[in-house]
Amino acid sequence: MASTKAKKVNAYQAEKLRKAHLVNVQKAKNKQMFALLGLGHLYPLLNDYGILASAKIRIATTLIQAAPSCNDQRSKEAIEYIKGAFKQFELNTEVTLLNGNKITVRDFRTTLTSVFVFFLTNKGNVGPHSVQIITEVHKLFKKYLDTWAGVNMLCEHFFDDVCTHISSLKYGIYYPKEEHKSGSRRDINDNWAISPVFAFNVEIPERKTVAIEGKKREVYHMGFPEFKKGVRWTTVASERLGFTHGQSYPCYIQQHAIKRLVERIGIFSESVTVFQACLSMEHSKVLRIPGSDAYYFEFKIMDIKLGYLVASLIDGILVVKTFIFVTQSGSPEGKRIETATGIKRADKDYIGMGTLKGFLSEDVATNPKMALLLEKVGCTDLLRAYDVFSQKVNIKGMQSTGRIITQFLEKTWAYSNLESIESYSSDFLAIVPALPPEPMPEPIAVVKEDVVEAAEQEEDVAPVAEASAPKPRSWKMLIVGIILLPLTLPLVLFLNLLAWILEGLMSKKNRNNAGNNG
Repeated sequence: MASTKAKKVNAYQAEKLRKAHLVNVQKAKNKQMFALLGLGHLYPLLNDYGILASAKIRIATTLIQAAPSCNDQRSKEAIEYIKGAFKQFELNTEVTLLNGNKITVRDFRTTLTSVFVFFLTNKGNVGPHSVQIITEVHKLFKKYLDTWAGVNMLCEHFFDDVCTHISSLKYGIYYPKEEHKSGSRRDINDNWAISPVFAFNVEIPERKTVAIEGKKREVYHMGFPEFKKGVRWTTVASERLGFTHGQSYPCYIQQHAIKRLVERIGIFSESVTVFQACLSMEHSKVLRIPGSDAYYFEFKIMDIKLGYLVASLIDGILVVKTFIFVTQSGSPEGKRIETATGIKRADKDYIGMGTLKGFLSEDVATNPKMALLLEKVGCTDLLRAYDVFSQKVNIKGMQSTGRIITQFLEKTWAYSNLESIESYSSDFLAIVPALPPEPMPEPIAVVKEDVVEAAEQEEDVAPVAEASAPKPRSWKMLIVGIILLPLTLPLVLFLNLLAWILEGLMSKKNRNNAGNNG
């Protein structure tokens, strides 16, 4: 009994020491933050209550937690990865204050925010200069509203990026939901802290089995995470496919298409590449190529066209069957390259011309002959690929492929022939909506006295229009008419003969009457 009581006392003393240590640490942080904000002259004006109370009200570090749905081993590992990545992000990313000083994102979200929260909510006496202190803090707070929005945007982008990297159409799509966890505060002397909490959830994309070219294939519902919103499932509006407005088709992709995307783009992870495919399906241009019943969606990354996602409507869903790089034979641009240079499909694959890696080279970006060729065949975006992607990913070791391509092409095709070729654009293959929205008819002014008369005219006209509509003839009635035709023909002749005889008798009677009268 005594040992239990001693343990409780020791635990209480340890918690008391821990809270006292947190308060002392927060005091030092607040004093430093006042100086960084340019309010260092105000901190000495605070009384003991103001210094202590501002240290006891604080915004704690952000907590990363798993939602109940994330209870499998893979999800647990993903959450641990997010925790480490967010910690590095908070400590290594700097925010520039209005006076030019720099602090980390963590200090901005904790200490700086704690200072503002205390002085914006405190109504008590923090010293003889309370009015001056609170007024200056309020003015400075209004100036930092845009900075706050910028820091929140940085955090949103971080979570969007990290969720995109760890998500998979096969294993699940992760997304956070923001909450807040605060401790109870019994009195003014008690500590109070609030922690932003990001609870991560996971959703497994739906799978379907469809027939593609006579074989059953498993396809995955395409989607990607959105901060605070959940999973955004990819759909394509019907008018983008040339159909009537008002309908949308969910997008699915088979594993073969994912494999082709990854190997032909080659510089991003599978999750990032599939995410870009989702965006392309929603926003890019759709083409129809003669001789094919598929839809060709332009695939773009950072506004650079890299190829086509080939999709077909199957059982009411839009299924991405494969991916064609922009220079491959299956694309309009690839066929133009073969026509202009005489290069064969096998040669293009051999020298690496069918992947993005082949064009991430200074030899391609600065070669005037390659520039003219790519401009003529409609691949000018590839000239920008080196400058754009070299800033995002490590392309070291890809220079040799570009050199091989330029050397091979210079030996096999006549440069002078390109001058006479007309520059190509795939715009003429783009789908134009079959039924664009019709303009609303202009209202016709109607005199009030004519409203009843117009309504009566409509009632009179409606039955006539309905009666004048030809009714379909039954095939049974047609057969009966053919059968009765031999019987009705003699009857008609007999009636005509009878009418002729009666007409002769009547004319004879009339002549006799005329003779008697004479």
